[in-house]
Amino acid sequence: MRLPRKRMKSVLQQAEWRVLVSATVAVVAASAACAGAAASPAHAVPASCADPVLLVHDMGRSGAEWASMRSRLERAGHCVDDFTYGPALPAAGTAVSVAGLGSLEDAAHEVGDRIAALRARSGARQVDVVAHGAGALAVDRHLQRSATPREVRSLIAIGPMWRGTAIAGLADAEKISRSLGTYDTVLRMERPLVDPLCAGCRELIAGSDFLEGLERRGTVVPGVRYVNVISTADGLVQPALSAALPGMTSRIVQQVAPVDAVGHFGMVDDPVVQRMVIDALGTGSPTGRAAR
Repeated sequence: MRLPRKRMKSVLQQAEWRVLVSATVAVVAASAACAGAAASPAHAVPASCADPVLLVHDMGRSGAEWASMRSRLERAGHCVDDFTYGPALPAAGTAVSVAGLGSLEDAAHEVGDRIAALRARSGARQVDVVAHGAGALAVDRHLQRSATPREVRSLIAIGPMWRGTAIAGLADAEKISRSLGTYDTVLRMERPLVDPLCAGCRELIAGSDFLEGLERRGTVVPGVRYVNVISTADGLVQPALSAALPGMTSRIVQQVAPVDAVGHFGMVDDPVVQRMVIDALGTGSPTGRAAR
């Protein structure tokens, strides 16, 4: 069935708009994450650690984003591991890069490999995972595919994106495109432009195929304890409380510190958030205490 010319023009304009906005989101996600980034040093968890903690960074970040959080966790008695996943892009004018820009499906495989390596090195049966933003989505996708999801005791999601982002009206554009039957066409237009820069950016849009698949398979994996640390001033997740899913424990930053207006990208360095993560993890293993 042919669309009337006026409607066809509207559909094409919408497609072009979505391509431009999606590409912009990719650029903004990468550039916003560049602030304060640094080369991530190699970290080794002790060969014997009963309760290791794995840190999984956000999209457009790297393992370096955990420097402050890692130090705080070690002082609290945890042995901690972090890593950088996914393809990276150099940050303009710097010697560092932003990473995690590939698909979340690929990131999930890397997360699984890191968990296996951490368990083998530490001798622990289970690990706790602290993940920022899109990192939690990659962890959850790994758990859905894992034959042994109980290898993860708890997943603490900072600034969780279980429902994606609707920033710049992208979620509405997804719904309109699907209702018009133009979604697949628009997707084919987006991929050549957006994927080389940030293949995972499309997957973060509310209503994306990735997020719908995650929900369809069951976001809450049985046997795993989920704790969300949410800021009402997140900015990227709108509305922020949309990430408070049933079957998860959700803790709100502003209920602990009403004047704290920390946004999505600043959460891992926020002292209040760090305290909330430590509380969610509980007592650390004595073998994980950093030498002071």
